[in-house]
Amino acid sequence: LATTSAALGGETLQNLLVSHLGSKFLKSTSLDVTADPMALQRLHDAAAQMVAELSNKTRADADLPYITADAGGPKHLLETVSRQVLEQMLDEAVGSLGLLKDAAFGTDAAAVVVNHLMDNLTAAKLTPADLGAVVLAGGASRAPVYAGAVRRAVNLLGGEDWGNKTLRVVEGELADELNVQGAALSLK
Repeated sequence: LATTSAALGGETLQNLLVSHLGSKFLKSTSLDVTADPMALQRLHDAAAQMVAELSNKTRADADLPYITADAGGPKHLLETVSRQVLEQMLDEAVGSLGLLKDAAFGTDAAAVVVNHLMDNLTAAKLTPADLGAVVLAGGASRAPVYAGAVRRAVNLLGGEDWGNKTLRVVEGELADELNVQGAALSLK
């Protein structure tokens, strides 16, 4: 049993969305809402909601009336983000996070997952052929961007047919139990 940890959790997705929303608002209004703590908190709340929505939908809206004001009056933020845009932002961020060791498997989130899988397999003295399944339990793994990255990574390691049969996304009480077991294993 191997566990993977990477700096690509739900907070990373939220921060990418906050940055995206803030820069779009700055371009359209010349106002930096990320400098205002209250506006920034509202952006984070909207980003968290968008990440959750993009797990089930292909598009999500950030609708923040009265996010700030200037001499011209109150300003509102209304922005739609697609799952594809979020996935592109994540893939672009992978390089800046310094998680890639080499480009043998590509330069996107799947390459990071492959690197972490290989590190864990090596530490466990296993090969990709020894894997029975890859289990994604709770947290950010519910986001299709992560499940897709893991599926691409597993396909790179063992072929598309193998990848389709072995990826398991677990939710509910079992996900909580698996998270606790994984945390206990990582402490050993």
